[in-house]
Amino acid sequence: MKGNRSLTAAVVLLFISSSIAGCISLVPAREMMESLRTLPVVEETADKVNISHVFDSFDISQTLSPHTADRVIKMDDSVTDMQIYFRATMPTSGWTSDISNQVRYVDAKLLRPDGSVYWEAYVTESKSPVNNFAEGPFEEGEWKLEVEARGIGIDVGGVAIKDDFVVIVTLTRKCVKYPAENECVIE
Repeated sequence: MKGNRSLTAAVVLLFISSSIAGCISLVPAREMMESLRTLPVVEETADKVNISHVFDSFDISQTLSPHTADRVIKMDDSVTDMQIYFRATMPTSGWTSDISNQVRYVDAKLLRPDGSVYWEAYVTESKSPVNNFAEGPFEEGEWKLEVEARGIGIDVGGVAIKDDFVVIVTLTRKCVKYPAENECVIE
């Protein structure tokens, strides 16, 4: 009987010691694996929000009621800088500027979360591409890009006169890319 108890105690001790050694050996193994892993890399991503339109008819209702569009831009502390690209094309606006100022225009605005104007462009004739850069930090929240425009589009005998515009807001965000992951994580 005493031999059975000794045998049972030895088996229990052997089982406990092998279990503890297994758990304890996991810590150095994990540390070794961690040392082999490459470090995460900080990268930049570009989020683009755009509004563009081509006026393709000379419909009176199109000139009486303006084309409007807006987009919401989520701004947070990961945004490091912002670029605003703006271009408007109004062929023949140089010849008809007195008349076209009331019929042809582009009014683009970028509004802060409180509704105040951060950037604005109002043009009544062609405007070459303009890039505006700004560095953060920016006020966090929902910003709004708004555009109101009127224009004409005429296509007579193969000659096309079509007003158009484009506004692109590009946000550069810092993110962290971890090894063995395809996604860049914004922290």
